[in-house]
Amino acid sequence: MHVHAPAESSFVTVDQLAERFKINRFTIYHWLKSEPERLPKVSRLFGRILFSEAAIAAFVANPPASRPERRGRPPRQVAPPVPPKRRGRPTKAEQVARRSAEWRQP
Repeated sequence: MHVHAPAESSFVTVDQLAERFKINRFTIYHWLKSEPERLPKVSRLFGRILFSEAAIAAFVANPPASRPERRGRPPRQVAPPVPPKRRGRPTKAEQVARRSAEWRQP
């Protein structure tokens, strides 16, 4: 059984799509992995990434909702400062205090 594929001209390559949307082709590859909703539906044919003209037309007619811009890394969560650990063997007073605290616990 032979499956008839649409003509090659009805598909657009990554380079052609980048030129059409005026973005870098590496941006398209990045969005394919991280944010595929920002691109038209992808077709993979013999290992090539292609976009159909119909999918591009539908995407342009109904683009995804805009998102707030994300630039750089998200702000880091700062952990509360941790007191430095004492090095070496505890003093006799610390040993006695720990032992008496352990005895008082039920």
